[in-house]
Amino acid sequence: MVIQTDTARWYVPTRRGVWMPEGLSHSIDCFGDVTMKTAFIRPDRADGLPRQPCEVGIPDALRELLLALAEKDTTADDMPVDHLLEVIKFLCEPLESSTLTVPLASSRPIRTIVETLLENPCDRTSLDAWARRLGFSSRTITRHFKRATGMSFLQWKQQISLLHAVNLLAEGRSSADVADELGYENVGSFIDLFKKRFSVTPQRYFAPPAVADPPRG
Repeated sequence: MVIQTDTARWYVPTRRGVWMPEGLSHSIDCFGDVTMKTAFIRPDRADGLPRQPCEVGIPDALRELLLALAEKDTTADDMPVDHLLEVIKFLCEPLESSTLTVPLASSRPIRTIVETLLENPCDRTSLDAWARRLGFSSRTITRHFKRATGMSFLQWKQQISLLHAVNLLAEGRSSADVADELGYENVGSFIDLFKKRFSVTPQRYFAPPAVADPPRG
């Protein structure tokens, strides 16, 4: 699932969520077989929650509470619902660092690049080629990317590419197929970079978490 605002794009795999403050325009696109739950929290009950959109982890406890909240009648003031909301807000901690977020930018020198790569993450146009096409120096483009996103052009492009890979894997594509579409010389290079970024191989990325054996008495 991909969620986007004017300033960022979030790639949301299983056991992750995105907190979106009230009134913020955004779009949602789904890839593969997706089941989504959305909790709408009234502004007067959202005190303590982040003022900016952010990615959050969904541990088992939070997942079960959200499912329980979905079964409640939340149209009226209700003490059990209030208690559920307080626990949910306590567990809804923003992830301090996320490998699944792409900051966006709209400044003139890089707007065309950003729009092109969001539309086609497999685009292989080099920085020098973009500079010639847009009439800016490579240094100017790099400076604008760094200022707007905190990343260089190559870092931002790689982030878009890897997160597009997550979507392709969610659709059931093989690592070899994804590596070929993204332009890697071989599947091993893709797997190594993917593991370096996400700490797991592409084949294991969507695997359910291991369940610990019960203690033996």
